[in-house]
Amino acid sequence: MTYYDFDSEFSSVARYYWRNDNIVQVNHLDGKRNLRYEFFYEYDYKPNYQRNNPHFIIYTYTWSKHNVIKFSAKDYTGLLDLACNPCHTNYFYNSSGLPTRVIYDWSRALEITY
Repeated sequence: MTYYDFDSEFSSVARYYWRNDNIVQVNHLDGKRNLRYEFFYEYDYKPNYQRNNPHFIIYTYTWSKHNVIKFSAKDYTGLLDLACNPCHTNYFYNSSGLPTRVIYDWSRALEITY
């Protein structure tokens, strides 16, 4: 659980739910512990190429052991603005099991060279 309490009006709590070394759900609550929104993650069980990379550490899904293939959210405030919901990601792997191409369904793609 992460807790920020700088000002009670703007404080927040995040609760993380793990399964098989992957974050499967994150609940975001306000300072009064009202549920604001929930994030849900599904994985492909291949090694997460972003894990332990300091550049990506601010993104919760990079803490997981595997690559996210589906992300969805449930908004209880009406304020969450996402590019997609649910969001799907497709990976193409090399013979070593590392992703060489990542395609996001919000019109973005990555080519990865090792």
